[in-house]
Amino acid sequence: MTSLPSPPYHRHGWGEVLYPRRAPRRGTGLVPLRLVALALLVVALPIALLTTNIRVAYNTPQLYDYAVRRYDAPALSGVSEQELRRANRELVRYFNDERPLLSLTVRDGRGEPVPLFTPEETAHLADVKALLRRLYRVQEGALAYVLVAVVAIFVWAREASVRQLAWAVLASAALTLAVVVGIAAGAILGFEDLWGQLHVLLFDNETWRFDITRHRLVQMFPEAFWFDMVMLIGAATGGELALMALAAGAYLWRSRRLSEKAPLPTPLALDHQAKRSPTF
Repeated sequence: MTSLPSPPYHRHGWGEVLYPRRAPRRGTGLVPLRLVALALLVVALPIALLTTNIRVAYNTPQLYDYAVRRYDAPALSGVSEQELRRANRELVRYFNDERPLLSLTVRDGRGEPVPLFTPEETAHLADVKALLRRLYRVQEGALAYVLVAVVAIFVWAREASVRQLAWAVLASAALTLAVVVGIAAGAILGFEDLWGQLHVLLFDNETWRFDITRHRLVQMFPEAFWFDMVMLIGAATGGELALMALAAGAYLWRSRRLSEKAPLPTPLALDHQAKRSPTF
C-alpha cells in the first residue's frame, strides 16, 4: 500500500482502511461571537414577528371596522357606522403622519358636526402614537438584525452554520410558545387586570382611563376588542414561528438522513486523495 504523506491519518478499525484526521478549524476565536449572534437571533426573531404583526394590525382599518360592527359602536356613540368607518381611516392616517394631535369632526345622529373625541381622548391618542413610533423603531431594528444574520449565514455557505440557524429557529419557536401560552393564560384568567397593568407600565399619566358611557374611544374600541386583538396577534406570531420551526425541523431531519446515507470513502480513493494533498 502506498505510504500516506501528511496530514496524519488514523485507523478506522476495519483492516487497513485509513481516514484522515480533521485539521484544526480556522478562526476558532469567532465561535463565541457566532454563539452570541445566534443567541441574539433567538430573541430578535419573535420580536421582529410580534412587532410586525402589531404594526400590520394598527394599519389595517378593517380591524377597526370589525370593532365598530362587533361591539355596536353606532348605538353607543350616537354616530352612524359610515361616519365611524371614516373616522377609522383617519385614525390610521394619524398614526402615520406628523400631526401632534388629532382633530376629528363627525356628524351625530341629528346631522350636526361634533368632535368625535374629548381632549382627554385626544391626549391619549397622542401617547399611543408616540408609543407606536418607538415600537416601529424596535421592529425595524429587530427585522434588520434577523435579515442580516440570515444572509450572513448563507453567505458563509457552511453546512454547520445553516444547521445552527435551524436550531436557533427551533429555540426561538420554543421561547415564543412559552411566552404566548403565558400571556394567553393571563388574558383568559384576568384580562382586565392584565390590560390595566400594561397601561400603567406603558403610559406615564392617567389619560387612558375612560367611561364607556361618555367616551367614544372606548365605545368604538372596548376592552373586549383588545382581548380579541391580543389573541389574534399572539396566534399569528405563534403560527408564523410554528411554520418556521417545521421548516427548520424538516431541514435538520433531511440533512441528517443525507449524512447517514453518504457512502464511506474507499481505501483507493483515500490513497488517491493523499497523493494529491499538499504537505502542510
